[in-house]
Amino acid sequence: MSSTYEQVIAEYDQLEQQAAELLSEVDPEGTDRSLALTRQLRAAMKRSRRQIETIRQEAVAEVREQMIAERKAEAGWRRAGVAGGPARALFQGVDATDEQAMTAR
Repeated sequence: MSSTYEQVIAEYDQLEQQAAELLSEVDPEGTDRSLALTRQLRAAMKRSRRQIETIRQEAVAEVREQMIAERKAEAGWRRAGVAGGPARALFQGVDATDEQAMTAR
């Protein structure tokens, strides 16, 4: 995990804790209408934290899929015996994971 991500999440957690402590001290029953904005900000912060985590998970999954696709393509190049560089230009437009197409080319 990146240190930026961890820093942002730690900041969110700290702010959430401070808001929870403030609200429990000054309005334990949750009835003071003047603190409604604080409650709304707290709820928004919780949503944002969940959204950040969802985005992170989606990004990790996307990168993983891209890496798998790249590995499969590289394996296709190796199976076909095609070295890197200019030789691969001859196979432009051919799916490197399609053994029949690579062999036909």
